Amino acid sequence: MNKGRKKVNEENSIKGFRSRLHRHVMNHSRLWIVLIYNVLCFLSVIIMTRLLPVVLNYPPGYADAGKSIGSSIVLRQFLSSILGSVLISIILLAVLRDLHNWKDAVNNKDHKKIEQIRLKCLSAPYRIYTIQIFVATMTVVTMVSLFRLTNRSTIYVRIPFLVFSIMSLFSVFSYILSNWIFKQVLIETYDGHGLQGIRFGVKRKIFIQIVPIFISTVLFTSMIGYSRLIEEKGNIYSQLFMNKLEHSLNDIDSNTSYDTIKQKLFDIEYSENNFSTFLITDDNKVFTSNNEDLDNVNMHYINKSKTEMQGRFYGITTETQGVFKKIPTNNGTIIAGIKYNVASPKTVNYFIGCFLALLLLCIIVIYYFSRSITSDISLVAENLSKIAEGNKVDLDKKIPIASNDEMGELIIAFNIIQELTKDNIKSINEQQEIILEKERLASLGQMIGGIAHNLNSPIMSIACLIDTLKSLANEYKDSIGDTDVTDEDHIEIANEIIDCINKISPQCSYMSNIISNVKLQAVKLNESTTENFTIDELIKTLNLRINHNMPDKSLVIPLIQVDRSLQIQGDINSLVQVLANIIQNACESYQDDYGSVDFIVQKEGKNIKFIVKDNGRGIPVEVKSRLFREMVTTKGKNGTGIGLYMSYSTIKGRFGGDIWFESNGDNGTTFYITVPYVSD
Repeated sequence: MNKGRKKVNEENSIKGFRSRLHRHVMNHSRLWIVLIYNVLCFLSVIIMTRLLPVVLNYPPGYADAGKSIGSSIVLRQFLSSILGSVLISIILLAVLRDLHNWKDAVNNKDHKKIEQIRLKCLSAPYRIYTIQIFVATMTVVTMVSLFRLTNRSTIYVRIPFLVFSIMSLFSVFSYILSNWIFKQVLIETYDGHGLQGIRFGVKRKIFIQIVPIFISTVLFTSMIGYSRLIEEKGNIYSQLFMNKLEHSLNDIDSNTSYDTIKQKLFDIEYSENNFSTFLITDDNKVFTSNNEDLDNVNMHYINKSKTEMQGRFYGITTETQGVFKKIPTNNGTIIAGIKYNVASPKTVNYFIGCFLALLLLCIIVIYYFSRSITSDISLVAENLSKIAEGNKVDLDKKIPIASNDEMGELIIAFNIIQELTKDNIKSINEQQEIILEKERLASLGQMIGGIAHNLNSPIMSIACLIDTLKSLANEYKDSIGDTDVTDEDHIEIANEIIDCINKISPQCSYMSNIISNVKLQAVKLNESTTENFTIDELIKTLNLRINHNMPDKSLVIPLIQVDRSLQIQGDINSLVQVLANIIQNACESYQDDYGSVDFIVQKEGKNIKFIVKDNGRGIPVEVKSRLFREMVTTKGKNGTGIGLYMSYSTIKGRFGGDIWFESNGDNGTTFYITVPYVSD
């Protein structure tokens, strides 16, 4: 029991430490990034300190040898690390400027500042990475220009390659670590928006992380292999030339002259022309077969005891080395030796050629590898976007599974989601048909109620007039043969009958108009076609309609603020009928006065917005709430109210749009209609 409680306490303490560390990193993200880069910089210097003697073939006792030319290798490395750390800190503080204020921006809900910080977090890892690669490249160029050695030495190639390799690895690891911190900031500052900043695809991310590692691996392997080659070749050459030196000077004694010794040295031959002989007299005069003096590093090793150096000396690296022999004479001790070069430029050229070939092959393989990954991801993302945006997508066409890994699992999950989406859409369509049917029945009930309401008054009037006609007919019948009824009475009865008939006629015309309009709308509803038409086609058709039917005193001012090639899906005649009806109502709102109607077409999000605005008589308050729900009219006996009632049903049902209005008493009315346009 106690062990279990102790284990739980340990886990809680670890979680608490991680939580505190995470908060501290988030609150001081810029300082942590600078710290990480500096730590990596010093680690790189330490690694280089360990690798340089091996990779560059430093000779034994190279630290003391460096002092002989007035330069300390350790000091140079220390100064390089300090310089690198300062440069990195300056670059990071410049790139990450204002990043530490992200917490304040989130607390203050400063969306503009948050957006700037997010853009910086998204781009900073790549900007820093690019700067590092640029610095590494410039370092290579600078060091190549500084190390101007003879063409027989390969140090001018190996040092830049080593620096470039380590800095490339440094860039990759720093990118990974800093990207983790930036990712945490992005998570904390996420405000629901979509993609921001420059898009950096997975394919590029794979390239910038794998290619530098490959380059560094190949270069390290090649340079270590070459350094081992130089070491083994140097051992063979030292044995070979030591034997030649011993054989050439085996008959020398203390009385032999300098000229004789020089001649014996200069007569030494070898198949390769990569060596020279030298003689150092007791007064430190140097004679060489190629007239090139020995440098300070050579003399440093030669002046050591033969026992300590075993008769060998070196240059700055073991690519240049030699053997020597101290000969006692009557005038003192002279030194005879052979200096040779074990560098192999051809091998380096072969390494470079193979490296470039492997690099090209690696790039091709990584390209197709990343493409195989991103193609599946892109396909899934594209189909998900289409489903989310409501675009047409074949839900029966599944993505084939071509791999038994995480990508395969992703595709399986997408296919399941697609199948569920298909079932949901089918269910929604079925429910929508039910709802539409209910709406149609409700609309039919409302329309029948409206028709009954509108026909009730004329029918009652006609019924009263018919009763009057019956009374007049009976009166006229009873008057036949009555001598008291004069001709004037007959004429009066006839006039009353004619008056009733004249009153019945407009009521019948009114009922006929209502029935004809309802029949026309019903026929259009059944015969409507669904196809794509452009804004330009709509405007031209509408112009023909309104130019023929508009009052003479009205002026329609069109203002088309959208691309006329945009398309709308539906029945063009239905939309023209709706717009023409609203425009005609706007013109008639001026009654007998002159007036203008603004007809504006705008793009609003994914919809086309039609605006019809007049400055005529507005819509009464008591009519506003019933305008689209009942067949009401503000025109008295000249209107039926069917137009706006059916317009509402048309826009909602056939186009999936919306229609509403704003009216301010006598200051005019503005109608708004929005319908979705067809996306490419």
